[in-house]
Amino acid sequence: MGAMEITVSEDNLTAFLRLTGDPPTGGTVQEIKALLDSHGIRYGIVPDEVIEEYLAAFSKKTDVLEIARGKPPLPGTDAHIIYYFDTDPLKIGALRHGGTIDYRDRGQIPQVKKGTLLARKEPATAGKPGMDVFGVEIRPPQPKDVKIRCGKGAVKSEDGLRAHATQNGEPNLSHDGKLSVFPRLLISGDVDMKSGHVEFDGDVDIRGSVQDGFRVQAGRLIAGEILRSDITVSGDIVVSGGIIGATIRGDGNLKARFIHHARIQLLGDIVVEKEVIDSDITTNGAFLVQEGKIFNSRVSAKGGIEAEQIGSDESRPCFLSVGLDEGARAKIEHLKELKKKKRAKRKKLERVVEKLQSLSRKLLKKTAEPGKALDREPLERVETKIKKLQEKVDELKSERNTLNQDINGIHEWSQSSGGSPVIKVHGAIYAHTSIRAPHTSTELMTNFTRSRISEKRISPSEGHREVWKMVAAPLK
Repeated sequence: MGAMEITVSEDNLTAFLRLTGDPPTGGTVQEIKALLDSHGIRYGIVPDEVIEEYLAAFSKKTDVLEIARGKPPLPGTDAHIIYYFDTDPLKIGALRHGGTIDYRDRGQIPQVKKGTLLARKEPATAGKPGMDVFGVEIRPPQPKDVKIRCGKGAVKSEDGLRAHATQNGEPNLSHDGKLSVFPRLLISGDVDMKSGHVEFDGDVDIRGSVQDGFRVQAGRLIAGEILRSDITVSGDIVVSGGIIGATIRGDGNLKARFIHHARIQLLGDIVVEKEVIDSDITTNGAFLVQEGKIFNSRVSAKGGIEAEQIGSDESRPCFLSVGLDEGARAKIEHLKELKKKKRAKRKKLERVVEKLQSLSRKLLKKTAEPGKALDREPLERVETKIKKLQEKVDELKSERNTLNQDINGIHEWSQSSGGSPVIKVHGAIYAHTSIRAPHTSTELMTNFTRSRISEKRISPSEGHREVWKMVAAPLK
């Protein structure tokens, strides 16, 4: 019997035969098959003729025969959702991929009627198992599932495969994947003393400004200008002018001409035409000021940052974070706080209900006493109040369940959406700018022009831990 060696690939899908010895000598087909059997290799072995040809043509030690080949598993397909309306009416996606947008364009918002199909889910398909050269079945990877999530104005079918509009309005897909349909409210002037605070479960189109001290809660918001006000929006925000001193929370995208002295927390992309000054901004999307400047601001963008200029010789340095999930974390903490408040409110109402039920039992006992005039009015008033309070308790329970679903949805979306620890500067980024990424942080010691600054893993030498660094390269 000749000297022979069998090696198997790391994935166990391929086995190789090499003749060894000095000089190398081969064996017979039967000897080779016995050797394979002793190694436990039983699947995908080449025909005898191939082995015979190899032995006959063999010339040197380096000649290797692929003696057995397994069958890799066939992956299935992940579930995905098809949407039947424009999910990016602001065209921010085009900007992220090198295109341009009109900053003054408020976007062509689609309209749907009640009953319109909004989305359809294509379910995942299972893959087919494979077999390694040892005859062991290889399971295909589990395909990823995705769920249709509906907010107000949309409803999911019983099988979870379709979503339809439950009212006429403007469809919206939040950045974390929730479908809604919003009615529309037009405010021809400002949000001020005349209009009061605005709370509307739909699109709010403000032709003027949101003035200092006022509050707007809406599904989607369009405004001429937002001043020192409090804004909470579940969809996109479009501001044809600027944002000055506002506090803004939202689940969609934001487009504005400039941002000054603002505090903003979003899940979507933020696009600014001119400048960002003295602001604190957190987003799970990208932060794009491609033709503008960022001064004395703290910006955290999971999807990366792009600007014409960051910092200056005169301004205080900027603090930047890229690739980190701070936006989703902030949103989840906000929802948890809301959940806590609703639970406290529900507990308080339940205590009131318990007291009223005790009073109801006493009144019922009195009305049942013999010889007393029957007066059920006090009892009926108490029971009516109990019924109304119990409805409110049930409503708070439902709202709390919805918040739990939102928290889980944001967490799942955040886990599935990768970050981009990259900063692109078309002009200059100035010294002393601080940059934080998932694995490292740094402070720039010098100015960089037309640069792409990104986190990069440096391969460690043997026995050393892996090292991550922020690396600057010319912007292409």
